[in-house]
Amino acid sequence: MTVFALALFLVFIWIRRIRRLTRGPAQIPRIMRWLTVPAVLALSISLSHYVIDRQINLTGLLSDIESLATTLLLYVAAAWVTTLTCRLLAESIIASPRIPDDGYDAHLLRLLARISGFISGATILVYGANDLGLPVLGVVAGLGVGSLALALASQSTVENLLGGVAIFADRPFRVKDAIRFNDLNGVVESIGPRSTRIRATDGTLTTVPNADIARAYVNNLSARRNFPFEHRVNLPTGANVSQTIALLATLRKLLEEHQAIEKSGGLPHVRLTALEHDAGAIHFFAHVAVRNEEEFLQIQEDLLLRIMELLSENTKTSTI
Repeated sequence: MTVFALALFLVFIWIRRIRRLTRGPAQIPRIMRWLTVPAVLALSISLSHYVIDRQINLTGLLSDIESLATTLLLYVAAAWVTTLTCRLLAESIIASPRIPDDGYDAHLLRLLARISGFISGATILVYGANDLGLPVLGVVAGLGVGSLALALASQSTVENLLGGVAIFADRPFRVKDAIRFNDLNGVVESIGPRSTRIRATDGTLTTVPNADIARAYVNNLSARRNFPFEHRVNLPTGANVSQTIALLATLRKLLEEHQAIEKSGGLPHVRLTALEHDAGAIHFFAHVAVRNEEEFLQIQEDLLLRIMELLSENTKTSTI
């Protein structure tokens, strides 16, 4: 059995080497390098079996154990290859220029590859177990209450998996979208089979189970078409009627001539809304047609500064 142990030790050494080599490369080279591990496993086990069978000539119980272990490990290698092959096929499709690496289709393909790889690998292992004389299908069918308990225990896992599928199918948000989920604001970094990762504005990374996020109200901030510009400012003290009318006209012209302000549905809105002693209040409401919050804040700042200038000029006129 020393030959068999040496074969497994060789596989262990190869796995450590592959781990060092796969830290930097992209997905396809990484998977192709990991494919060599089950290949080395199958080759080393086959060679050790050949040496033991032809040179050592084990008999009796030891021969049966060695033959059983060889067959089992070969089926494990086959299941491993199948799982990695599913991932490799998905990454090869994603490598197409038509599919963005962080897009919806890419994450859906990766999710399907993981599911299909798991099912394919499990099928090979079940077939191998039956080939070795272990009635796995009969055992699973006869578990009865145990199967029910297992199903109940894995209920959350199944819910999260279905929640991930629902997110991919319904597309309430995509990777790199800014969303608001409960009290959390952040950018979606990844959507996996179990959870969604959201990078908050303070830099922290929050992992949310797919089942929770699929049931909740989610605001997709990246899908908004505009930002509301709404403010209330006070009239300069002592402004008379003619000066107020002129100021309102100037402020309306400011918003109406701005390229980023939407002109529809009675907007932009600039109205005198209150009178308090010798002063009054002007209400501004408009839609800024941008999707990026930082761009909106810059436009809002420019408008507010310009409004301050106009109010200051009107104050000087009133004083004179």
